[in-house]
Amino acid sequence: MWRVLPLLWFVKLLSLLLSALIVAGLAITFGVDRIWTPATVNPQFSDVFETISLTILAFLALVYVSGKWLWKWLWRTPRLGKALDTYLCPDLNGKYTGTISSNYADESGNPIEKEVEMEIQADFFRVSVFVKSVDNYQFSRVLVSELSKDPTDNGLLLIYVFESEVPKAVETDDKRFFGAARIKLTRGGSDLIGRGHYWTDRASQRAKSTAGFIEIRRMTHNNAM
Repeated sequence: MWRVLPLLWFVKLLSLLLSALIVAGLAITFGVDRIWTPATVNPQFSDVFETISLTILAFLALVYVSGKWLWKWLWRTPRLGKALDTYLCPDLNGKYTGTISSNYADESGNPIEKEVEMEIQADFFRVSVFVKSVDNYQFSRVLVSELSKDPTDNGLLLIYVFESEVPKAVETDDKRFFGAARIKLTRGGSDLIGRGHYWTDRASQRAKSTAGFIEIRRMTHNNAM
């Protein structure tokens, strides 16, 4: 999720926090008077280096814990959470349901449409996506996923590359194929709605390809910390 944050604001915030922690660490270790009067008291360089090193390690640990778990507490506070969810980035965690409409036709010539289930697990460092068809005919394992801002309107884009497996494929289908999807996430009242397109190399050996439209809506919110 960090990719959708304003970069300059994000860097300034981290720099300010690190500076404050270093000053606090030096003040606790050597005392406030010794920090501000270096001419009369000169701490050993090794002591200063050790204090700064430990402070940086504590800072990195704080950033990791905050980015993995603690950020959810901020997003769940009544007023602040709503502002962060609206103006910064919504909490994407949860289970989604929807449909995919493929340009690939069945034996009767009708475009294939399937119901799908999707689960998104997100924190500040990664976004994981899990997809399967409701009829369990096809399962998709996401290899790479990324959340970014749409440069055209500053909206949220979920982009991922996936590998699909069809355990009991029919004769005219492939057991394994790869693809990619680009989904635009928007607000639908209190729900999150995603709409976009996907492409695969399915049936490429038969000089064909599959692509289509995907639409999802969040049904349950994952509140696990």
